[in-house]
Amino acid sequence: MDDEELRAKVALSMFLGTSEAGLVRLLKTFGSAREILRSGVLSRGLFPDLDWIGGSILGDDRVERALRILTAGSVRVTSILEPDYPASLGLISNPPPILYARGRLPGKDEPLISLVGRRNPSASGRSMAYELGRSLALSGIGVVSGLARGIDSEAHRGTLEGGGYAVAVLGTGIDVPYPVENRGLMESIAEKGCVLSEFSPGTPPTRYNFPRRNRLISGLTLGIVVIEAGMRSGSLTTARSAESQGKRIFVVPGDPTFPGTAGSNTLLRRGAIPVLSASDVVSRIPGTSAPPERRPESKRHDLHGVDKRIFDALHSGPMDINSIVEETALPANVILSALVRLELDDAVERIPGNIFRIRPRFRAARLPLGSNGGQRTK
Repeated sequence: MDDEELRAKVALSMFLGTSEAGLVRLLKTFGSAREILRSGVLSRGLFPDLDWIGGSILGDDRVERALRILTAGSVRVTSILEPDYPASLGLISNPPPILYARGRLPGKDEPLISLVGRRNPSASGRSMAYELGRSLALSGIGVVSGLARGIDSEAHRGTLEGGGYAVAVLGTGIDVPYPVENRGLMESIAEKGCVLSEFSPGTPPTRYNFPRRNRLISGLTLGIVVIEAGMRSGSLTTARSAESQGKRIFVVPGDPTFPGTAGSNTLLRRGAIPVLSASDVVSRIPGTSAPPERRPESKRHDLHGVDKRIFDALHSGPMDINSIVEETALPANVILSALVRLELDDAVERIPGNIFRIRPRFRAARLPLGSNGGQRTK
């Protein structure tokens, strides 16, 4: 892309970004961002509030700052006219005219599923999001989410752990991680998947941006999986977008007494597909297969670090998450990730009440696993 076209795209995105339909129409009429500005059409009353804009926006200081950000971050800028623009987004009713991307944009026939849910999920919700992300990755299905706290973050981490293609759709500029603590996660996704935004560089998080970006989370995918959503959850906005786009809606059933799953359970009553494991999703996507089962012996002699500390602690007996935190002094999110690995290795199992215990056949394997002989580890 030549510098003039790039500059024109950034300028139009910055000043006309909230008028998706108008800018899409202009791009399709004139064939490029550069020709829109050269034509002078913006001063002819099509956008009365912006009749001052003309070609002068190309030299605006804000455009210059955005261009510096794009160069520093190796950001790609694409429009709805270009072949690398995600084909599935071009089919939704209000496609973003211009996109900013870091990493590899999804291919035309790349199977993608979005995982969405609460920002403050239960321990089991976090575990489910991580496990679904990982299992879908092992099945060759990419996972799309929004980089938010909670379900989104765990879904991204599980996908990366499974070696899969992760897509993070931002409600901010491509250079603005939100929440800030997910900066490292965003960088990992940019390296191994794709970070995507329709907002011009430097755009801060606002309450209006996130519902708007949810149509992209659903629009990129074959369907969405809702993992814990309250009645006022933003995940229900994504589900409504998915429904209007004709996408499949999957839901992980929740505790009917827990308000945090009232919204997702409502979707089930309306006909959403229940999900108990990744196979419930994979079986409905042509050309994919269930993730390979991991053999229990695969890592039995390799436990170390966090996994070993948790395995050793569980030799004292079944425990819930809070008890494991107390025994190991490890953060809950670290424990949850390790428990998913141990469950996938078939070394640990979850029993009713969200309690974890060592599988009976592995209790005798304590010493070969390199444990401390049953002594609790702090």
